[in-house]
Amino acid sequence: MRIINKNVQKVKGKKPVNVSGLVAKNKLKNSVQNNPNILHSKVISNNLSEVWYNKKTHVMLITFNTGRSYSYFGVSLMRYEKLIIAPSKGSYFVSNIKGKYRFKEM
Repeated sequence: MRIINKNVQKVKGKKPVNVSGLVAKNKLKNSVQNNPNILHSKVISNNLSEVWYNKKTHVMLITFNTGRSYSYFGVSLMRYEKLIIAPSKGSYFVSNIKGKYRFKEM
């Protein structure tokens, strides 16, 4: 493996992989263990795989089945809870979260 830049690694014979998002996700997961302000749900969905919610900062982190993760800012606890219990997580996301909150790819 050789480092192309600090965020991209290339394994011999493979395409470059951006690892900055993976590092951010691992730091998040390590920092939330036993934290009562953090909620986490693995979900069964054609689009979403995991949802994290910080009750103090009102930030929701969604990991999609593609492996990409996005943080959504200013999300209420109620919105998180409704996403988790929605029969279709993807439809709920598109109707109630996507395009309605400021976001950043992790």
